[in-house]
Amino acid sequence: MGKKSRKKIEKRQMLEQGEFWHYTTSNEFVSISKNGTLVTNTLTDDDKFGAVWLSSNPLIEKSVMRLVDLPDGKKSDPMELFEAFKYGIIPMRIKIKVGDLKITPWDKFCKRRIIPDDAILALNEISKRVGSKLSEWFAVFENITVLNWQSVDVWDGNMWISYKLELKG
Repeated sequence: MGKKSRKKIEKRQMLEQGEFWHYTTSNEFVSISKNGTLVTNTLTDDDKFGAVWLSSNPLIEKSVMRLVDLPDGKKSDPMELFEAFKYGIIPMRIKIKVGDLKITPWDKFCKRRIIPDDAILALNEISKRVGSKLSEWFAVFENITVLNWQSVDVWDGNMWISYKLELKG
């Protein structure tokens, strides 16, 4: 087996054994849980394929931001989930069991030219600005059903509270 093939196998094993989360909010989780599926979404109008976005960061994915209704009635600038918590937005995350899912790292996603170069540059800039690591971004190009969810976690203001899923079939 060649060095390149061995490296490819090692990387695939790392992805299969790694831990991945989809970060969201309690408001969005209501619709996610109704159909039991994380549905692919496009990043831009020029997207060729939708994806479910995952992060390998076990604390928070800082690039996941939300607008918040401020006390003065105006909308906030985008804020990361822990900051939005102060305004009643409850951060949640779904831990994903990789199983047969094909996980694509951000760098490979960019090489596939799924979104325009200017969108890639803008997302790279957002990542730098908010302190997110592109090496922790992953795409799955299919819906992820509840069968691939390992747990659902809720942020209580200090720590993640994990609810293990035990599906009976």
